Amino acid sequence: MNIDTLISIGGDDTLKTANFFKIMGLNVIHIPKTIDNDYFGIPWTFGFWTCVNIAKSIIINLEADALSTDAFVIAELMGRKSGWITYATGIAGESIKMLSTEDIEEDVLDLQKIADEITDLIQLRQKMKRPYGVICVAEGLVEKLPKDMQPKTVDMHGNIKLDKAQIGLIISDLVAETYKKRTGKEIKLVNKQIGYETRAAEPISYDVVLGSMLGYGAYKLYSKDQFGHMVSVTDDFEIKGIPFQELIDPVSLHTKVRFVPRGSDLHTLKEILSYRDFEKR
Repeated sequence: MNIDTLISIGGDDTLKTANFFKIMGLNVIHIPKTIDNDYFGIPWTFGFWTCVNIAKSIIINLEADALSTDAFVIAELMGRKSGWITYATGIAGESIKMLSTEDIEEDVLDLQKIADEITDLIQLRQKMKRPYGVICVAEGLVEKLPKDMQPKTVDMHGNIKLDKAQIGLIISDLVAETYKKRTGKEIKLVNKQIGYETRAAEPISYDVVLGSMLGYGAYKLYSKDQFGHMVSVTDDFEIKGIPFQELIDPVSLHTKVRFVPRGSDLHTLKEILSYRDFEKR
C-alpha cells in the first residue's frame, strides 16, 4: 500500500494491533488514548482528568439529591479493567465508598459479600444520622461476574460490552433485598450509569496541552526514525518514546494493563476517605 509510517491513536486494543503491524515490518508510532488511564509508560492519558472532572460534578449533584431525600446512590463509572476513574471520581466527589476490580481478590465476584458490606455501611450511616451517600462502582466488575450473568454481546476484540450488564443495578437490587431482610423495611436506592456524558465533554486545559504534546511527540519520534515506540512525556512534558516490547505481554501479545496497586498511596487514600465512624476520629 506504499505506507511510509502508521501513527495509531487509541487504547490497549489499538496498541496491540499496532504491535502486530510492527511485527509485520510496518513503521508504527503509537499515541496512547484511553479514558481509563490504564496504560504503562505514561503517568496520565489525555481525556482522563476531563472525564473525572465531569463525573465528579455528577456525583456531587447526586449526593445533594440523596441528602434531601434520605437516599443512597449506586453510581456505575467507566473502567473496563482498572479503578482509576472510579477512585479519582469518588475522592473528588466525596463518595462514601469506592469499589473496583482491584478490591476483589477472588476470580468470581461474591455479590452477596458486596451487598452485605454496603448494607453495613448504610446502617452505620443511619446510626450516625447521615442516611444518604453515593457509592461508586467500576463497570469492569462485570468481568468478574459468574459466567451465566455476563452479557453475551462482545466487541470486535472479544471484550464484553459492559454497559449491557448494568452491574450497578445488580448491586443496588441485591442491597435493597439484603437491607429488607435485615430490617423489614424498604430503603431508597438509586442506580445511575455515568458514561457517555463524560466522554464528549469539552476538555480541560491539562488534557488539551497533553494531547498536543503527544501529537507533536509523534512527529518528533518520526523525524528520528524511532519506530515501534509509544509517545510519552516526562513530568515536565518532555517527549520520550517507550518501546512496544515494554508495554506488550511477550506471550499473549496483549497490552499490559496498569491497575491501581493495592496498598499504593492512591488506593490507601480512597480507603481512608471512605466513610468511617466519625465519632472515632
